[in-house]
Amino acid sequence: MHNYGTLTHGQNFLGHFKTKNRFSATSVDQLPHQLVAMWMYGTSFSCHRRHRPHELLSARRQPMASNGSLMTVPDFRARLKALHTRGGRMIVLDPRRTETAEVADEHLFIRPAPTRRFCSGC
Repeated sequence: MHNYGTLTHGQNFLGHFKTKNRFSATSVDQLPHQLVAMWMYGTSFSCHRRHRPHELLSARRQPMASNGSLMTVPDFRARLKALHTRGGRMIVLDPRRTETAEVADEHLFIRPAPTRRFCSGC
């Protein structure tokens, strides 16, 4: 959260909408990456310790647009260039053609599953 007011008063404010369906930039962008890191490495932040990978898999994220985003590395373009210099490659899994997919060594299109509705009144 980027605002202490949201942290201290957000729950009370959102309670007036009478819905359990809430999302933010974190739930859309960062939490899926943390979940995958948990599955792959055992903790949600272990992937950040690998500063010199030989292969980089980018699944539905845009490090070219967000300058690394959850990777928390400065100058992603330079990191990608260094990856290629080491003989490494970047693979992108994404249903869209993005800035990141354009510079990837391999772009694998994925087709999202149909949307499921979880509330009976939706």
